[in-house]
Amino acid sequence: MLDLNFRRSQQWLRSDTLVPPASGKRASHSLLLILLLNILLLVAANAFGSTVTVNLIDAQTNQPITQNRITAYRIEADGSRDWYARQTTDETGQVVFDLENLEGGTVYVLRSKAYNGFKSYSVPIPNQPSFDFVLGKVRIALTNGSVDGLPPLANAEVGIKRLAEDGKYDWFGSAVTDEAGLLRLNLPDIDNGQVYKLRAKSTVNQASKYSEPLTSEGDFTFVVGNKPLSVNLKDAKTLNALPAQKITVYRLDELGKRKWHSSGVTDDTGVVLFDLDGLGSGESYVLR
Repeated sequence: MLDLNFRRSQQWLRSDTLVPPASGKRASHSLLLILLLNILLLVAANAFGSTVTVNLIDAQTNQPITQNRITAYRIEADGSRDWYARQTTDETGQVVFDLENLEGGTVYVLRSKAYNGFKSYSVPIPNQPSFDFVLGKVRIALTNGSVDGLPPLANAEVGIKRLAEDGKYDWFGSAVTDEAGLLRLNLPDIDNGQVYKLRAKSTVNQASKYSEPLTSEGDFTFVVGNKPLSVNLKDAKTLNALPAQKITVYRLDELGKRKWHSSGVTDDTGVVLFDLDGLGSGESYVLR
């Protein structure tokens, strides 16, 4: 009897068909484990993120921009930018970013300062393997209006202002022209109705000069300043120069009323220079 039971035990151990089926509780546990495993795999996939190859491209030449740093920012719920990662483009103008939860809806933008020290931002990165970040969509050539021939205004600091809903221009950013007097900018929504203006300093007297409104992408010219008006202040009786004297300029409006325009102080020879818009082209000014 003992020997028979032993042989039956051996048969049960060798036969897969004789293994007792899982109970209902065991089956429930198996389904729960599978569900948890799937959730963990999904979380892990989002944690590793989406790999995106970024191509940094010049808008005018369509050529890659090499050896330039690109910074990725994550956009938070309040709209603020949170630093995420930084890469430098290779000899083909490419970088690769792993963007966590991009496919799950996390928003990222890129920033580059390839041109003019200006911070150009991309549109939000789409959930796709490759993304072209195109720089220099708005190109402005600045020239020196105070000099014959209008030479390029190189290495000039330029302020960028954006038209606000109240009709006033608010500060947006700054840039510095290159050796050719050129600015290459990306101005958000300029092709969707957003208007911008540039501000630069006259080389005559450092007065602020403003460009015409910028309303689209493309190429533009900004002539900064005018031929200088040289004022010699002298004593009417002795004709001696009067140094260190303040002179104020007023523009006359259509009704002949005076409106303050600028002021300056004469130098040791009694001379002061002014940069007056429209002088000789319909605008009228008086000195005091």
